[in-house]
Amino acid sequence: MSNGRFLPLDSTQLIFWSSAGKFNGNSLWIDKGITDDKINIKVTLRKNPAMVKEFTMFIKKQPDPELKTLDEIMKTKNKP
Repeated sequence: MSNGRFLPLDSTQLIFWSSAGKFNGNSLWIDKGITDDKINIKVTLRKNPAMVKEFTMFIKKQPDPELKTLDEIMKTKNKP
């Protein structure tokens, strides 16, 4: 809002749609076996269906790298 405050929006105020997966509230659950590279998402305001936001969400395919331990970070930091 213009005064810096915000109002949380969920499925009682918004209509969620996606080309894959299923919305539960405002969380999108996607099957991990999905082969698509992206999902199209559309959100419509229930009180004013003319207010629509559409966007594309790309799906990350690579696993997260392993995180370094604190000792590994400190050893790397101390090297010249």
